[in-house]
Amino acid sequence: MAFGFFGGDKSLIGKLASGKLKEEEKQALLTQLTQAAPGAEELVPLVSLDDQTIASRAAQLFLNKVDQSGVNALVEDMLTRGTGFATAMKLLQKCREDMVVRTVESNLARPRPDVTRKLWELILELPNPISDKYLEKALEEAPGNSRLMALKRLIKARGPEAMRPLLITHSANRELVVRKEAVTTLANMAGEDIFGVMLDRLTGDDSKEIRDFAGKYLQQYIAKAPPEVKPRVLGRLLLAGEPEQRKQLVQSMFSGGERDDLLVGVLGFCKQLTGVQHRTVMDALKSVGEGLLQPTVGLLKNADADMRVQAVYLLETYADPRTVGPLVAMLRDPDWWVRIVVCEAVGRLKEPKTIPALRELFADSDAKWAAIEAVGRIGGDLAATTLMPLLGDPSAEVRSAAVATLRHVKDPRAEQALTQVTTKDPSVDVRLKAVEMLREMRGDQRGGSGMVISSKDLTKPLEKMLAYLRERNGSDLHITPNEPPIIRVNGVLERVQSGKMDPEQTRQVLSEALDPVRQPMLEKDGAVDFCYAIPGVGRYRANVFKMKRGLSGVFRAVPNIAPTFTDLGLPKHLSDIGTFHQGIVLVTGAAGSGKTTTLTALVNTINETRFTHVITFEDPIEFVHSSKKALINQREIGKDSLSYAAAMRGALREDPDVIVVGDMRDPETIRLALLASETGHLVVATMQTTGAVPTIDKLVESFPPDEHQQVRVSLSESLKLIVSQMLVPRADGQGRVAVFEVLKSTTSVRSLIRDGKTFQLPSTMTIGRAIGMQTIDGALEERVKSGVITFETAMQFAQSKEQFAKIKSGGSPGASGVSPPASSPPLRQPAGPGTAATGAPLQRPSAPGMAAGAPLNRPSAPGAVGPGTNRPSAPGATGQAPARPSVPGTPGRKA
Repeated sequence: MAFGFFGGDKSLIGKLASGKLKEEEKQALLTQLTQAAPGAEELVPLVSLDDQTIASRAAQLFLNKVDQSGVNALVEDMLTRGTGFATAMKLLQKCREDMVVRTVESNLARPRPDVTRKLWELILELPNPISDKYLEKALEEAPGNSRLMALKRLIKARGPEAMRPLLITHSANRELVVRKEAVTTLANMAGEDIFGVMLDRLTGDDSKEIRDFAGKYLQQYIAKAPPEVKPRVLGRLLLAGEPEQRKQLVQSMFSGGERDDLLVGVLGFCKQLTGVQHRTVMDALKSVGEGLLQPTVGLLKNADADMRVQAVYLLETYADPRTVGPLVAMLRDPDWWVRIVVCEAVGRLKEPKTIPALRELFADSDAKWAAIEAVGRIGGDLAATTLMPLLGDPSAEVRSAAVATLRHVKDPRAEQALTQVTTKDPSVDVRLKAVEMLREMRGDQRGGSGMVISSKDLTKPLEKMLAYLRERNGSDLHITPNEPPIIRVNGVLERVQSGKMDPEQTRQVLSEALDPVRQPMLEKDGAVDFCYAIPGVGRYRANVFKMKRGLSGVFRAVPNIAPTFTDLGLPKHLSDIGTFHQGIVLVTGAAGSGKTTTLTALVNTINETRFTHVITFEDPIEFVHSSKKALINQREIGKDSLSYAAAMRGALREDPDVIVVGDMRDPETIRLALLASETGHLVVATMQTTGAVPTIDKLVESFPPDEHQQVRVSLSESLKLIVSQMLVPRADGQGRVAVFEVLKSTTSVRSLIRDGKTFQLPSTMTIGRAIGMQTIDGALEERVKSGVITFETAMQFAQSKEQFAKIKSGGSPGASGVSPPASSPPLRQPAGPGTAATGAPLQRPSAPGMAAGAPLNRPSAPGAVGPGTNRPSAPGATGQAPARPSVPGTPGRKA
């Protein structure tokens, strides 16, 4: 007799499973089934029947003949069918443990998304000796409710204290219900590690419920902290949470009788903070109001110069006229660093009454640069009268500083004085600086060449040609044997109206740019890359190479004046880069699409808005940034460092805040860039990829397959922005215009990157247009509607031409190619950590205990230098003229 697993109506098992049997016929068939003794695997269809007589007999026979294939078949039936789960589970509980474990391991080794939930339900329902082996694995891989069940069983079996490390780990679990259970359990424990967990949840959790719970815990924690550690605890708390939480916390803490001592302690903690962290604490302290104003004024006489500096920063946040007098008095402080910080403070307060006191510091070799900058920031008639005499100073450095600060002065005399500097100053660098400042003052978006020397004034053939290129607003100069010089203007090649150059003439012209270092490299490799500069004209990225007819060269003009967002048409939302303090920002596009220009604009934005340390790695250095607010160090690959990877390794020991990578081209550079972005640095880099999705895929695929998931997780946490661009011909024929695709980091974007679902990112960018995201097709659509480019041109570059064609017929594809049809349901966002989930509500935490006098470790801060180690020695100690100190904007003392 045949016992097919899914036998037809004529088979014995098929007849029993049909459910169309009379009692006599059923008993006869069951007798035959018992006599035939089929294998356990064949009996599986019968064990979960509604007919208890048949199911009971089949179950008995199954257990009598059970083997590995039978267990496999039973589990498979449980996972793929929607009924019989309870009956099959009873059978599994009576099977040999080793058989069940092998089946479970086999299913876990080949994950199937469609049965994941049922598989983990099965595993957790197995007898404890079996299921206990998988509880920790369930916390990582199971769906939300199964993870929660696993965590609760572990806590019950081991006890909360034994679970402490695992609870701390899973307080950041991506499943909300698991995080809630871990956080509420930890709230009943004592220790600084729990303080750190709650601080992390307060600052980084997607759930407002958990953030509020953590905030209540931390308020109770600090209330019970010993006096000697309370300032440090309060300082750390003031770096976390939301503004309203910080305000409530600081006001409650300063309502007691230990106000002065607590203020001294918190300001002492602030010595190690920099940038946004320092401003966050200062703003929180300011919210206390009048109660801290007089104690802070009193600290201006503190014996510790660093404490006086912190008092100055706090007084500045008040912007109160009553603080001006005490601050002006501090301009005569014996400590040169204090004088510089006070100059910056009064400059930001913009009080004209302070200009006479600032003018006295023009004779101070240490603080004069800060004083000049402060006067310019204050502006007005008195500022113009004070600064313009400096344009005649013998020192080019002083004249350059005066030119830079006059841009802030809204006075016609300042513009007239700068116009004269552009033609009369003896220093080419000062004249170029004046050209740049005038452009900024006038809001000139046309750019211009930025030259202060005409091609007619030059004598060398190569220099004349390069100056002419810039006068024509061209981008490239080609010098080729047996051809006249050729320039590229608005993307089109033009032959200069002159005779052809024979190979000897070409060699002589190009030799002007080849020095004793580059010439041997050309002879050895057949080509050499470098940057060529002509004083008063500009810089050029050059490549000289050998070819069949002789020596050829290509020179690309580098802007003399840093391009602005308006110049390039960059989306306004990208100015947010000035607020990023860690993570990675990528500028991508094909070769020649203007990535370096966009990168220059982003760096210039940071330079103009942040007091920070920027290190750039370029091959070669094109645009030379002069320090505005930022301290900028530029290194050339091949000259200052052997490779990008070697430069990146060194950068991590050079105290950077921002690292700019000219080209991320190899796995080691990518790995180091991700590491730097995870350790408190902002990394801005370019890649030759065409779109946000290919960029992410290329980053991941640069690593071995076994590291892909780790890289996705790392990238999802550190990525801030991807800007992909291309150049498209303008409708008026006057050159090309850039169009940009923008991907910003959001909860849904991070989830898609982490889960390897990058193909869904275009839809997310479409949905995220309100927050600054856009696809290439969306950007092209905007350019068409504004008349900058033609529809036909946009169609050539569109990624989804069929969807994009709807624009012409009056339709609006949104970001073309990614919008769903009108009849489709709304796109659903993937579930993320902030998604509502079931679970017990968070209860108010009990007051945690704390060991008396236990010291708290200070949080690490990128670029922060501890007090007592960051104060430079007094300049001029050796009897030599002191070096000009950089004008800082961060509270730490750095040379």
